[in-house]
Amino acid sequence: MAVVFSKKEDTYGLLYLLEIAHNEADNFKEDKERFSEEWINASPQKIWSHIEEVAGEINELVDYEVIIGKESGIFARHELCIFFPYGTEKNTTENQFQKIKDINILF
Repeated sequence: MAVVFSKKEDTYGLLYLLEIAHNEADNFKEDKERFSEEWINASPQKIWSHIEEVAGEINELVDYEVIIGKESGIFARHELCIFFPYGTEKNTTENQFQKIKDINILF
């Protein structure tokens, strides 16, 4: 499942993707030590709701498309993505990431 906050109709570009492990991901036991106890013990719904909230925050701050995928990544991880259309300048993408650098993706 993917949710798209669409702002443009561009087809080609660069997709910045972050896969987010959660306690129902296929290999979570191997990644477990990298996460807080709260994240490890959170319900799948709480984690997904948090990712939706984070995507909404990011969507408010950036000028480009934000996409989230529920269990759509490798090992059934969630995905958080920003799509930059073809021709977006490097300094523009860097500026967009500066806008969101303080957002806590994990808790």
